[in-house]
Amino acid sequence: MKYKIFCPHEEITREDIERLRNMVSCFTKAKYDDVLVSGIHKGCVLVTFSIRNYLIPRIKALYQSKNMETTRQLMSQLFDYNIMKVMISDAVLGIGTL
Repeated sequence: MKYKIFCPHEEITREDIERLRNMVSCFTKAKYDDVLVSGIHKGCVLVTFSIRNYLIPRIKALYQSKNMETTRQLMSQLFDYNIMKVMISDAVLGIGTL
């Protein structure tokens, strides 16, 4: 699972990544060690998570059109940066002003 995060003129902090990991865990009702940060790349920050397969349907459900606005609102309240893209197994689930 990959999140592409827009953070102009700033470096994303470890605390920010941990907050995003906690958000994903909370939304999916995952256990603490089910969602792990496996890589961070600079530029437009790309955060890669390792997740358990049983969580994939829950994450996909968050980004279906009927749930997208609720997901967008929750993430904007809990996370300081704009999430531009969400990918699972190279399938794009969310783009834009998420």
